[in-house]
Amino acid sequence: MAVLIALYELSAGGGVMRDGLSADIIDIWIWNLEEASTSQAPYLATPLTARELDAAARFVHERDRRRYIAGRSGLRRIVGSYLGIEPNRLSLSYNAYGKPRIAASNGRMLHFNLSHCGGMAALAVSSCYQVGIDIEEVRPLKEDNVSRFLSPKEETALAALPAAQYRRAFYSVWTRKEAFVKAIGVGLSFPLDAFDVTVGDGLPPRLERLDADGNTPADWSLFDLEMPHPFVGTLAALTAGKHVTLNYRDENALLFMSNGHPERNDWPPHQNDGSQAGLS
Repeated sequence: MAVLIALYELSAGGGVMRDGLSADIIDIWIWNLEEASTSQAPYLATPLTARELDAAARFVHERDRRRYIAGRSGLRRIVGSYLGIEPNRLSLSYNAYGKPRIAASNGRMLHFNLSHCGGMAALAVSSCYQVGIDIEEVRPLKEDNVSRFLSPKEETALAALPAAQYRRAFYSVWTRKEAFVKAIGVGLSFPLDAFDVTVGDGLPPRLERLDADGNTPADWSLFDLEMPHPFVGTLAALTAGKHVTLNYRDENALLFMSNGHPERNDWPPHQNDGSQAGLS
């Protein structure tokens, strides 16, 4: 919960992060949705719109409702803090497939994408690049459903892996594919067999084939995300071959920033090739 309290302090303080995102950096925010307990739900719901509150009310289970509210509240507080806009005044619009974007009335462009799974949420924010993010919890698979998520090449590569690597590798492939289709903004209406991604931990995340998008695989950058066990995640960004670094913003970074130190970041940056700077 401290992460969202810190976000409230940031937004109430006039947007500490405003104009703090450079073109060659994509910020990644990861937070725990379970910290939104029943007693804190009214506070979290404060910046939500009527549309978002209606969506929350449609959840059958209270836990799922709280998670949704914590995710949307975090999104509004984080994105609003970049723009110097109060979370409840942040105006979002949606494309035909439901992907949210900054409405023109906010006066500034910012790219972002949110993913949540189980009790975790992840948000990507970029000043320049179209982004998509996906996180998944590694859990038992229904083998008869696996093939419908993969291209023939990916299915063959996955089947060749040792049994001990298969399940995690599948979820890594799935997040790479889901992040890409979220980035282009059409969701699962884009044929999943129209592109290939790399398979297996030994290969850096990347697009190997892409049909019917108008861009080439080299125009896209994929990044494996650092996620707490048992989650995996991927960021996809339309960088057009430009060098980009991921900057992780965790709870500690938020607290440092609220004290006037936005440059503090203890996470090692991720490079385009999936490696971590400064690590052997």
